[in-house]
Amino acid sequence: TEGGPAFDDYIKPVADGLAPFELQEYKIRFWKSTIMKCNWKTALEAFEEVYHTLGTHPQIMKGMDDVGTDYELLGEHSRMIVTNMIPSARYRGNVQEREVMEVSIEGLLDFGLADDEEAAYLANLAKEGKTTRDMFLDMTYGANSQYMPKLDKEKFLQVHHYTIFPNICFNQMAGAFVGLLSRPNGNDPDSCIFDVICLQHPAGKEIETAERQTVTDPNYYRCVVMAENQ
Repeated sequence: TEGGPAFDDYIKPVADGLAPFELQEYKIRFWKSTIMKCNWKTALEAFEEVYHTLGTHPQIMKGMDDVGTDYELLGEHSRMIVTNMIPSARYRGNVQEREVMEVSIEGLLDFGLADDEEAAYLANLAKEGKTTRDMFLDMTYGANSQYMPKLDKEKFLQVHHYTIFPNICFNQMAGAFVGLLSRPNGNDPDSCIFDVICLQHPAGKEIETAERQTVTDPNYYRCVVMAENQ
């Protein structure tokens, strides 16, 4: 609008944080769009903080440190930084490493970031006695570091969850991006258009870019975690 900030200035705090992830190289793995029977602001509320995971996604808590999450304000926007592949402090000391591995692999399958063959490979590596965190860090860093040379190694197992005011939030990981876009559906205050999009860095592989698909069943989502947030 007239008198508002230039877009480059508005988005700069987010763009600076994303720069080491080389997001411009990513390809679309899937893109689903549906109509939700709620206001567009309500549709995003469940994704704005990490506290909901304990009640909504208890199955992922064995592989995600919600308690140690850092929150940052970036002008009009915000960022949460969550460390994966270790249990929540709520479970620490009561979870076997095998359980951390299982929930971590299931998460990759759920978001379409690994196939059954890759999951079997990971499960086999787990038998070598490494912790889930060390194994995933070595694997993720080895596969992506040459394509993201400015990204610090410890960030390869972090989820950087951004909210771009007013209607976008996403999880940015080393090599993967899961984004949510909510916007009004015409003039109906109780309806919105909701998109879920997953991107992945090719990392030297051939990745076919997926087309946007319209989903007519409002209860459908690509993955279990997204469906649980309804």
